[in-house]
Amino acid sequence: MSNPNKAYLSLESQLNKFIDKYYTLAALKGFLLTSLFSIGLIGIVIFLENIYHFSSMGRSILFFGSLSLLAFAFVKSVLLPFLRFCGVLNRLGYKEAAQLIYKEIPEIKDQLINTIELENKTINSDGGLLDASISQKANKVLKYDLVSAFSLKEHKKYLFGFLVVLLLAFGFSLKYTSLVV
Repeated sequence: MSNPNKAYLSLESQLNKFIDKYYTLAALKGFLLTSLFSIGLIGIVIFLENIYHFSSMGRSILFFGSLSLLAFAFVKSVLLPFLRFCGVLNRLGYKEAAQLIYKEIPEIKDQLINTIELENKTINSDGGLLDASISQKANKVLKYDLVSAFSLKEHKKYLFGFLVVLLLAFGFSLKYTSLVV
């Protein structure tokens, strides 16, 4: 392999790591939000049941309606990102990943997208000048840490909200044990 290919392969490796991290964080965010949603939904169902004392048909509608909402939320926000992470479903392309990175690291400008487009052009042609340009652009982009464009710090608010709601739910279940049992 020539030297320009090594630079682009290193860039591809960074992009693949970024895409993996993107889907991991998306699944984590989905899990936290789905958990918050489920705790809130359970609280609403218990509240409605205590006020209206539904018949068995009403309870069935509440149960299966809640279950379908939770299943939909889980599939959309947890399962789909996980399956994309595993490669079962289509993953982000390099161009889409480059656009996400550009939003987080504006200093890159359009260098990353240009490098990807140039590499796609070299598949059809055999040019040393094009390879040198790809190598130069890839080395410029590799100066940035692409993997850290998305971090867990952005998801701390979801984790904090989840813990607060979980503690509140636990506190209510201890205080109102007679209603739960």
